[in-house]
Amino acid sequence: MDTIQTIEKLKEVFAPIAEKIGQGAQYGWEIVIKQQYVTAYIGIFWAIIGLIAIILSIIAIKYGSKHENELDGELMAVIIMISIILIISGTTGIIAGSITAITHLINPDYYAIQFFLNLANN
Repeated sequence: MDTIQTIEKLKEVFAPIAEKIGQGAQYGWEIVIKQQYVTAYIGIFWAIIGLIAIILSIIAIKYGSKHENELDGELMAVIIMISIILIISGTTGIIAGSITAITHLINPDYYAIQFFLNLANN
């Protein structure tokens, strides 16, 4: 599909949306752009939560290894298992949150257009 066909297709898609929104279209666009920044900040929040989970897991493992003589073997196993789960979850949170934050901060217009395209399809 060339550029002219793409532009015509976008006009077809956005015409019904513009009719529904009316004069509030510019205001609606600004709101959707702001929502993309909010989504990015939520991604940053989850990345920070993931980092905190990893740090707490490392602290728990270090504490357990320093006090291994005082701790029951089962308790140490539980600490290690919970720490591993938190490290995996934290890493996932950091990766997913960072990707969301970076993509929405770099190009909020893309996600705003995507929002309106999804609105048009529904």
